[in-house]
Amino acid sequence: MPEAVGPSTQEYSTGRRHVRYPADFPVRLVLLGDSKEIAGRSGDISIAGVCFYAPVKLTVGRLVRLQFSLPHSSHNFDVAAVVKDAEGFRYGAEFTKITDRDRKEVERVCRILSLKGL
Repeated sequence: MPEAVGPSTQEYSTGRRHVRYPADFPVRLVLLGDSKEIAGRSGDISIAGVCFYAPVKLTVGRLVRLQFSLPHSSHNFDVAAVVKDAEGFRYGAEFTKITDRDRKEVERVCRILSLKGL
């Protein structure tokens, strides 16, 4: 369940290893083993992964590449991930291959998102 952190910011942490922060940004999904690219949108982000919506049927365990830019960042991400949760067209993906630079930038943006609205 979401718990309020500030007047308008929520964190999603109950029962999870990493706090999630609501974030809306475009996500380009590349299906590994296939050259197909699909446009989607994020729902939230944590230091370990991202929730996204995409008009495609994916199964849990599917390896994907995610390309995106985060709010409050000019960095372009291109990371490998595995689908850990699938419900309709909503997916939860855990980063599997992420550079140290990318990881640090995700952490930086998550810190900003945690303070947003305070």
